[in-house]
Amino acid sequence: MNCEVCVLGGGPAGAAFALRLAQIGHQVVVVEKHPFPRPHIGESLPPGILPLLQTLGLRLKIESAGFLRPRRAIIRWGEERQRDPASWQEPGFQVDRGLFDQILLQAAAQAGATILQPAQAGCPTRNGPADWRIPVRHNGSRREIRSRFIADASGRRALLRGRNVRYSAPTLAMYAYWPQSPLCGLETRVEAGRSQWYWGAPLPDGSFNATVFIDPRRLGRSNCAKAQSRLEDLYRRLLRSSTLLEGCLEGEPMGAVTACDATSYHAADPVGQDWIKLGETSLSIDPLSSQGVQSAIRSGIQGVAVVNTLIRYPENGQTALEFYRQRQQETIRRHRALSAQFYGEMAQVSPGPFWQARAKSSTAASATTQVRASRGLRRAFRPEEKLMLSADAKILQTPVMEGNRIVPRRALTHPSLDRPVAFLGGIDLAPLLEGLGNAQAACRILDRWSLQMSPEKALRILLWLWEKAIVSSVER
Repeated sequence: MNCEVCVLGGGPAGAAFALRLAQIGHQVVVVEKHPFPRPHIGESLPPGILPLLQTLGLRLKIESAGFLRPRRAIIRWGEERQRDPASWQEPGFQVDRGLFDQILLQAAAQAGATILQPAQAGCPTRNGPADWRIPVRHNGSRREIRSRFIADASGRRALLRGRNVRYSAPTLAMYAYWPQSPLCGLETRVEAGRSQWYWGAPLPDGSFNATVFIDPRRLGRSNCAKAQSRLEDLYRRLLRSSTLLEGCLEGEPMGAVTACDATSYHAADPVGQDWIKLGETSLSIDPLSSQGVQSAIRSGIQGVAVVNTLIRYPENGQTALEFYRQRQQETIRRHRALSAQFYGEMAQVSPGPFWQARAKSSTAASATTQVRASRGLRRAFRPEEKLMLSADAKILQTPVMEGNRIVPRRALTHPSLDRPVAFLGGIDLAPLLEGLGNAQAACRILDRWSLQMSPEKALRILLWLWEKAIVSSVER
């Protein structure tokens, strides 16, 4: 079997990638090991998933699938508190991952991707540049797929070789499903313990997933006969220490307690001229954020622009590779900062090795976050006030995603920004900022910009630049 792109793995990253790639006319084959629907830990999808589902054309289908949509979370982390989203924010989802993943993969098939499932892929070999051979066992027979490009979305056990870099303290997730839990409500529950933390969520079928995150060394070493018993005992003992999840113990779990690695890591290099790593094959984030699926789908969408550029616009190939590497590192920084906020809080009130190790692994990101947060809110500028571009603001050539391709564009960089920004509200920033090298009254800046856009949009852009300290007053 020949194809343009072979995708190894049909989870959220692989399915989203295959769907978008097929939609823009590429010949795609997906090799998925498991039949769907399949059980899978990690069912909480935050509201940030909605724009990604919109991009995939699947938002209405997911919204009509009958998944739960909690409007708040119950959190006990240092001090008890209940967290509600902003009033304008739509709720996320509490999904059955088996059904959710199936919807995505079926959409890829409907878009024209060929799905081999269940099918076992062997290790890919390169016969030459852009000439991959992938051995596959499917329907009881062996076949070989020849592909120009390969996308590895097979998860933590990547099929493409490469070095992984751990960037968090080692963490193990122990979980089970409780079909008759007395816990009421749709809320996700998150709680910090002395040397562990808890996550729990109800599922659409009425069961409840209760998960405990620990240092793997707490399980110790034992032979296979004793390992499951030790796992069950530790899991139940820790659940008894949870004020939010202890109620699960009034019933019995559906099946055995399961453990899986939840350590954060990333591929040392996530992309090459004829290959790319997607989802957890490229990057695993801390489960505390509940954004693993969201991150995986985003990597799939970004990966489409990268691969499409490498195949159809090879003159921008190096720009595409740089873009994907930058996005991976940006995701690492963002999630390390988020984890640092929570782990650092617990390390102050519970100074044991579990929390100290996790706070320490995020120290650098935390410092960056504190610098940005320290800027605070700024007063409003006056119409006649003279403004000038900050000396820290730079316009540099950087790769950006435009539609389904990666192109080089001049973009704004500044310490207050997580990443370079080329466009704001659809407006190219570089030409606007080049006119701010000399001090000018705010009203004159707005008058000039209003020749290119609406006065309302011009004001929004200048206010954003002001709030980020990218433009500042020169008046004393």
